[in-house]
Amino acid sequence: MALYGRVMKLKHLSRFFTSKQFLSTPKNYITKERLMSEQQFTKISSNNDDLKLLDDHLVMSYQNTVSSLDSVAMKFHYFWLRDHCRCAACYNHSTHQRNLDLFSIPFSIQPKDCKIVGDDLEVEWRDGHTSKYSIPWLSMQTFDSYSNRVSAPTRILWKGFPESVAHVPMKSFLETDEGLTQLMKSLTSLGVGLVEGVDPTVEATEKVISRVAPPQKTLFGDLWEMKPSEYHEDTAYGSQALKAHTDNTYFSEAAGLQVFHVLDHKGEGGKTLLVDGFRAAQTVKDEDINSFQVLTETCIQGEYLEKGQHHCLTSPVLSLHPITGKFRQIRYNLYDRSPMNTVPFSKVMEWYQAMGLLSKAVCDPSGEWWLQLRPDQVLFVDNWRVLHGRSAFTGVRWVAGAYISRTDFLSRARVAEALPLDD
Repeated sequence: MALYGRVMKLKHLSRFFTSKQFLSTPKNYITKERLMSEQQFTKISSNNDDLKLLDDHLVMSYQNTVSSLDSVAMKFHYFWLRDHCRCAACYNHSTHQRNLDLFSIPFSIQPKDCKIVGDDLEVEWRDGHTSKYSIPWLSMQTFDSYSNRVSAPTRILWKGFPESVAHVPMKSFLETDEGLTQLMKSLTSLGVGLVEGVDPTVEATEKVISRVAPPQKTLFGDLWEMKPSEYHEDTAYGSQALKAHTDNTYFSEAAGLQVFHVLDHKGEGGKTLLVDGFRAAQTVKDEDINSFQVLTETCIQGEYLEKGQHHCLTSPVLSLHPITGKFRQIRYNLYDRSPMNTVPFSKVMEWYQAMGLLSKAVCDPSGEWWLQLRPDQVLFVDNWRVLHGRSAFTGVRWVAGAYISRTDFLSRARVAEALPLDD
């Protein structure tokens, strides 16, 4: 039986967005900084707002503070509302996990009653269960709200030296939240950051790395060293020049961060090269959209082989966010490609030509940042975005470093409030 529409006035909630009660309520699980940014997008109206009950969903009006529209309707299916009940029986607030057996709910579920009580929407279901939802929380769960938040620009594309890159003193980095946040914001906006004043020892390297997250253990170890006594079947362990590339194109999930610490070098050369891969990808997109699409759709295989190891992954060179279309990852490594048998004959030259355009943008001298790392500097690089390389060197060069997994990096960035949005 259809539910008849009715009007219920909503109270003005602007005082609630910054109240201690809302900020401390576990069910919202949101930082104040993120809350204030989201308040700019959605805010419940204080006058003449409707709550309309239809056959399979309800419609609630709210004021969009960044739009010229008087009000925007947010819609919620009854099934969605029942799935998102945050009562203690349906949701574990300690583990932040659902308890409800989702598909025990009938798809045709309807409420017996709905009403606004203070700042909450209360729903009484026909089986007698009652759900309560914070209206500000609901306003942040719509697709429009989510997509607007994740579409907000957070990255700065750069060519040459990015002037705003963080140079964080080690004491501040290790001992203060501000120091850690400074590095995280540099990594999420630019893809690179430095910690300075570090002792040139492996122990000091590990201490700095562990402030972000535990090193990711791979076939190269957890904390690795490049020196004459250490060797893998990888060109990085030689002394020749390396063109700009990303690492781990053959791993199921490439490392999120790569960390370098040049502990000692008795010789010449060995400068570090950094290139913004997203800037290079944007250049291709601007110049030839068809080639850009080829790089996002055509899958090639990266491969690593040595005794006892065989890693490979088939994937496009460029990956995009599934909702916003923003750059998510560049897998660019001309060294680690396996025989190209994953591309149909008719598409082979199309891929080579598209990759040639990307390579031209990567190798553009105006986009290169060359730096001679000092023994007191630890360099963090976003391996999903920034390509690295080096010039050839002579003598003995001792480098320590590690990988940090992508999931650990993003978790640390969100906790540091340097990445409040899905990336």
